[in-house]
Amino acid sequence: MDQAAPSGSPRRSRFWLYTPFVLLLLLAIAWSIAWFVIRNRAADALDGWLAAEARSGRQWTCGDRTIAGYPFRIEIVCNSST
Repeated sequence: MDQAAPSGSPRRSRFWLYTPFVLLLLLAIAWSIAWFVIRNRAADALDGWLAAEARSGRQWTCGDRTIAGYPFRIEIVCNSST
């Protein structure tokens, strides 16, 4: 009848404690990457539209174009368009 008593409770894994935070971080990183990819596609689409307009004989210029709106929208601002 000489059985060894367990010394304390077994160590539990903290995997489920940190998982939501890691997933949130990964989601934020993925969102940021997606936003910048979409931003670049919007800039390419605008450049394509300006080129198509130039081929049609209409000249549009946007010297100081900015693309902003992170994280929830794409905002293209052209202060001096002609």
